[in-house]
Amino acid sequence: MKPKWVSLSNSSDLFLYSALQTDSQVNLIVLIRKNDIIRQYLYCGFDSGDVQKGNLIVYSESRSVEYEAANIQCTLPLDSKYQIRKVFLFHPPTQSYTKYIKIETSELVNNDSVVLCVQPLSGTYYTSVDVLQFIAYYSIHGASKFYFYNQSITDEISRLLLKMNKVVEILPWNILELLPNHQYGVTFWHYAQKAQIHDCLLRNQASVIINVDIDEYIVPLKAEDLKTYLIKQKKEDQTNLIIGSVLFPKRLNIDIGQNQLKLFHHFYRTQLPWWHRSKVIALQPKFIKHQDIHIVMQHEPARMSTLVSADTLLIYHYREWGVLNDNMINDTLMLKFKEKIVKFSHEYNRNIRQDFPRFIGFFLRL
Repeated sequence: MKPKWVSLSNSSDLFLYSALQTDSQVNLIVLIRKNDIIRQYLYCGFDSGDVQKGNLIVYSESRSVEYEAANIQCTLPLDSKYQIRKVFLFHPPTQSYTKYIKIETSELVNNDSVVLCVQPLSGTYYTSVDVLQFIAYYSIHGASKFYFYNQSITDEISRLLLKMNKVVEILPWNILELLPNHQYGVTFWHYAQKAQIHDCLLRNQASVIINVDIDEYIVPLKAEDLKTYLIKQKKEDQTNLIIGSVLFPKRLNIDIGQNQLKLFHHFYRTQLPWWHRSKVIALQPKFIKHQDIHIVMQHEPARMSTLVSADTLLIYHYREWGVLNDNMINDTLMLKFKEKIVKFSHEYNRNIRQDFPRFIGFFLRL
C-alpha cells in the first residue's frame, strides 16, 4: 500500500503523508499549519495499542505560506507483545485523529546506489518525451531508482512510468484534493515540495539522493559519469553537495517541437552559474536534518555542505525564462552522451513501441 495524504479528523490544521522507520524511531511526514496550538499535543498511536508522545521537528518556511512541512518523531515501543505495522496521529485536546497508515522501513544498509527524487508533478507542463529523456540521461549516469510524486500527471506519462516500473516508483501526492481552495504560493510552496524532499530522504537513508526537477540535468564536466564522481565523494565522507545552475532558455534556442530531445538541439546557455538556483545532492542523507529546495539548512554536528566548483559539476536547466542580462555561450557538451542515451532509448523503445508509437519518430531522428 503506497502512502497518501490523510487529514486530521474535524480539522484542516494537519495532514499526514507517510511513516518511515529508521532504527527504533518512526518518522511521520506531515503538513502543519503555521504557529498553530495543535503543535503542542501530538501523539502516535500504534496498532499494538501503544501510545507515544511525538517530537515535532518543523522544516520552517521563510516564505509567507499557511503550512509548513514537518517530521513528527515517535519512539517505537520495542517491548510490545505485538508486531507493529501501522500508526496514526491524534490530538487529545480536540479528540482529532488521522486514519492508520502503514509504517514503511527505510533502507539503512550503506550502499552505492544513486536515487533520483523528482518534485511533485502536476498538469501538462512536461511531455512523455521530457520524462523519457530525463530517465535515459540519469540512467546512463548510474541512477538505479526514480521516485516520481504524482500530483496530477497526464495519462500518457502515467502509462510510460508504469511501463518503467523496474526503475520507477510512482507515489501519490494528493494534497490538492484535501485543500481544494488552495492558492499557489500562499497555502504552501510548490505543492508542499519540502515535505516531498524529506519523505524521499527518509526512504533512502543509505543511498546517494539527487533532488532535481524534471528539466534539470546534472552534468559531470571532468568525470566520465556522474555516479563515479558521487560515490568517490561519498567515500571521502562528504555529506552533501551544492551544485550551481546554468540556463538553456527555450526562446533563445531553436524550436524543435515536442517529439525531439532538447539535450541534442539546445546549446545556447548562460555563461556563469546561478547559485540562487542551486540544487542539492545528498551523499549521506542520514546526516541531513533540514533540507530546503536549493540548500541544506541544518546538518548533524560536525557536518557541512560542500559547494562544487562550476568546472566540475553543473546543472543544465532547460526551461523558459524572462529577461536575461547574462552573457551567453554555445555549449555542445551534451553531445558527448548522445550515443549512450540513444542506445538506452532504442532498447527501451522496443518495450513501449505499441503503447507509444509517436516516440518512434524521434528515436529514428536521434
